[in-house]
Amino acid sequence: MAADRLTAIPAMLLTGRPYGLWRDMIFRRTGALDFGPIARTQTDTLAFLTFQVPVYAAILLFAGASPLQILAAISSALILMILLGRPYGIYLDACRRLAGIHRVP
Repeated sequence: MAADRLTAIPAMLLTGRPYGLWRDMIFRRTGALDFGPIARTQTDTLAFLTFQVPVYAAILLFAGASPLQILAAISSALILMILLGRPYGIYLDACRRLAGIHRVP
C-alpha cells in the first residue's frame, strides 16, 4: 500500500525521539550494558519490537488496513524487525557519538 508508506514518513519523524527514550529505558531496566554483545542484541531486538510493532500497526490501521491485513503484515514484518533491531541500535549509538550525545545511565 502506498498510503502506509506515505504515512510512515511523518510517523518515523515523530517517533524518533520517543524510540530513543524507550530504548534507553529498556537498556536501563535490563542492565544489558553491563553484559556482553548477546545481551545487547537481545535488548535492542526487544526494544525495537515492542516499540515498532504497535507503531506499524497504527500506521496500517490509519491507512485503512483491516485487522486481518494488519496481522498478516506484522507477521511477515517480524522477521525483518528481528534482524534489524541490533543493527539499528548500533546505528543510533553511532549517531549519538557523532552528535556528542551519550546514553543516560
